[in-house]
Amino acid sequence: MENIPTARMQKFITVTIGADSFSGHVSACSYVPAATVSTWVGGSPDASLSSTSSSTWTVAMAVLQDWENAGSLSNFLLANEGLVATLTYKPHADGVFEVISEITIVAPTIGGAVNAFNESAMTFGSTKPIPTFPIAV
Repeated sequence: MENIPTARMQKFITVTIGADSFSGHVSACSYVPAATVSTWVGGSPDASLSSTSSSTWTVAMAVLQDWENAGSLSNFLLANEGLVATLTYKPHADGVFEVISEITIVAPTIGGAVNAFNESAMTFGSTKPIPTFPIAV
């Protein structure tokens, strides 16, 4: 395996929920794993145990609040709170790598600062993302 990095700056992303594309409504998207470490310590120096749980996953997303557009992501999230949907995320819109998971939809924040484009900082519960990888030639 070659040890040549191919990472590039993220410029244009693809965010699809179900069959609907919401790429233009999202300014940030990331899958976030979280694991818990449990430790027990006994009364002697060599008496300790440690175990790490499997990761649970969330999706963090910054969503534009676009209330005047019936087809906006903010209106979609408000109307579908509590439902489970398929999320497909591509960190590079012109790339081949993507991840797919099931998320539980939550309602967005409504409102914010004056003289600003209001965003909702969203956190969705998610299944473990399933990645697709480019085929090596």
